[in-house]
Amino acid sequence: RKEFVIKYQMACLVDKVRAFIGIYSFNQSIVFPVQHVDPSEKELTEAKKAILEQIYSYISKGDSPLREAYQTVGNYLDTGSDSVIKGRSPFIQNTEGDSCRQAFVVVLTDGDYNGPSPNIGNCDIDGGSNDSLFDGPPYGDLYENTFADLSMYYYERDLAPGIPNMIPAFASDIASHQHMVPLIIVFDSKDMKDKYSNYPEWPKPSPETGQTMIDLFHAAVNGRGFFGNAGDPFEFSDVIQQIDGYIQNSQTIISGSTQVGSSVQTQSQRLETSYNSINWTGDLKAYDISSAQT
Repeated sequence: RKEFVIKYQMACLVDKVRAFIGIYSFNQSIVFPVQHVDPSEKELTEAKKAILEQIYSYISKGDSPLREAYQTVGNYLDTGSDSVIKGRSPFIQNTEGDSCRQAFVVVLTDGDYNGPSPNIGNCDIDGGSNDSLFDGPPYGDLYENTFADLSMYYYERDLAPGIPNMIPAFASDIASHQHMVPLIIVFDSKDMKDKYSNYPEWPKPSPETGQTMIDLFHAAVNGRGFFGNAGDPFEFSDVIQQIDGYIQNSQTIISGSTQVGSSVQTQSQRLETSYNSINWTGDLKAYDISSAQT
């Protein structure tokens, strides 16, 4: 029953958002590159149909190599890396929105991950293997190759260095470069937010223990993302609504950019200035005025 509810709610989310959507499942039972969907298209497009077919055909089984799966998705998004997911990164779709395109990764898990360890080191500590202004306290810990390290790695890393950095700040996510933001749903993670609402000392996560659940919350913090618990179908529905709102609100920030400016006119020229409040860019245009104009 739980799996049917999950599939239905995920299908509803796909039906609501305007985005490039792909699916990658643990153990590669589904490897589906991104397809563009738009809720304004009333008819069932081939892209949306293909995504829904993947969702409804999924059967959960096997281990939970969460870190390996997240790294695979990150390498797919990274324009400079190879991945088992084939196709062009969503960051380089050759559209006007490439430079401000966000990358949300919805993670569904029971929290007890296992599988191979990524070889990335301690990414969230000051002076670590991937040092930046985004790590250090309260994000850092003393441990290597955690899921929180992966989250920080793909948050700090510019996944599309050939594209201008124009992603606007939203909530705690202030990075303007192309990066990953995890939206994590854990089945049955009671009181996690309350327990770690203040600056914590992160414990060392060991696979298939309670510490991996804490590592998931740590990953959401590092990636400036979202963490929600879903202990039953009603809670899962509520969490999906929260994620939908999170995505919609972030897209509103992007589409809400404004152009402001002024103009000055002389006998021979008209000067116009403009300023974009979202990406902090401006322009100055000069137009010659013909004496024949009235």
